Amino acid sequence: MEELLTKGEDPNTSKRIMATKTLADVIEALLAAAYVDGGMPKALVCLRTLLHDLPWLDVEECHSILHDHAKADVPLPATLQPVEQLIGYSFKKKSLLIEALTHASYIGPTATSLERLEFIGDSVLDHIVVSRLFNVDPPLPHWKMHRLKTAMVNGDFQAFLVMERCIWQETANVTENEEPEKASPRPSRWSLERSEFKQPLWAFMRHSSSGVAIEQEVAMRKHAALREQIIQELNSGRNYPWGLLSRLQARKFYSDLFESLLGAVWVDSGSMEACEAFLTKFGLLGYLDHILEADVHVTHPKEEIGSLAGNNTVDYDIEMKESQDGTKRFSCKVVVGGLVIAEVDDGVDREEVRKRAAEKAVRLMKEERDEQDEKDMERNGMAMAMDIDQVQAAPGVRSI
Repeated sequence: MEELLTKGEDPNTSKRIMATKTLADVIEALLAAAYVDGGMPKALVCLRTLLHDLPWLDVEECHSILHDHAKADVPLPATLQPVEQLIGYSFKKKSLLIEALTHASYIGPTATSLERLEFIGDSVLDHIVVSRLFNVDPPLPHWKMHRLKTAMVNGDFQAFLVMERCIWQETANVTENEEPEKASPRPSRWSLERSEFKQPLWAFMRHSSSGVAIEQEVAMRKHAALREQIIQELNSGRNYPWGLLSRLQARKFYSDLFESLLGAVWVDSGSMEACEAFLTKFGLLGYLDHILEADVHVTHPKEEIGSLAGNNTVDYDIEMKESQDGTKRFSCKVVVGGLVIAEVDDGVDREEVRKRAAEKAVRLMKEERDEQDEKDMERNGMAMAMDIDQVQAAPGVRSI
């Protein structure tokens, strides 16, 4: 750092010229060092010293403001009561749960949408994931922490976790008997049939949009078709399933619901432990432990293909075809240095087909690289053997 600052010094003004990002990195590093050394109190002292123009409040003060702002004594509608069991947390202020489950399209009483709580939940999730990654022993390099965090806070992954959370509920149907039992002293034309059904977490989200309802129906079918394959990849795959998760085409309100519920838990409890229990219930922290232990490859395929391509340019040639029923299908060719490396079709949208094509290209480029490495090793081995033979055959050299 001293060498960098010295090179940036302007001899005419005796001032150091520093890139904005470098200055920001220095400030963030100092804040992180203060936090690691003394927790949030020391980090706040550092903030108040470096950025003294802003009124920095203690975490307890911030939480108190948010908690006091939430309405008290608001009853939880009976239709939403199963959610507390689903997420493993019972709210003291039920208004927070209602808000966390309310989409912006909802028209009705207590219609504050989930967006503010989603904003808080996003930060809470970052804090918990980053803290876990930073405390791994032995320490992880910064680039690996960044990639692991990207995989954990990925919206498609959060959407899948939401889709997986279901609760069994009982329903009763009244049916008419065609032939009442004659043996009964008071035969009835009607009978009550009880049955159970699975109710997913996303179905409890309050909205007033037909578009959202259609998207939920479509996503439910895609989840049913892909869930076994996704679960298998998450449990035993060597690579993070970027393409498979993208194939769900989950709309943003799924991940928003996940983060708004997490934010609501923090505002209600003020406890990071309660938030970690929430993430454990959903399986996020368990999967984080798994990818650390199994060293799962989490680099995004589009980032990895850029590294493998070296100085060659990478292009994605995407085409869309529409069938007579209006269904759109996408194909993608990955072109590296002017050569088509991989091609996939039957994509559901541009982003999904691009990810799958990149995954295939990465796999093929790695296989080609490994084959080339084996050939180079064989060639080097043969050259070494020839050199030894020539030395042994030289005059005055005796074989031992």
